[in-house]
Amino acid sequence: MNDHAPSQSFKSLTHILAVTGSVAILVGTLTILGVFYALAYPHPQRSAARYAQASAIAQSVDIFDQTMRLTAENAFGGFRKQFGTTLSLVDEAAGL
Repeated sequence: MNDHAPSQSFKSLTHILAVTGSVAILVGTLTILGVFYALAYPHPQRSAARYAQASAIAQSVDIFDQTMRLTAENAFGGFRKQFGTTLSLVDEAAGL
């Protein structure tokens, strides 16, 4: 029976070390995953905010472009009414 006592305590120690090691690996893995999740979680929100901001800027630029085109067309319409009979457009580069 004395021979089984050291073997039994050895198995018990092996079991304790295996369980402790498994728990430590599990806790370490969960900690690393938690850190990665915490670092990555705000990223989609920041990307969505940047996309919304870029979209708003592009929309503003498009509205400005449309406004300037209308302004130019209106100014040219008045100019054409005043000088249309005597004005001819010449493109020297194209030879026209």
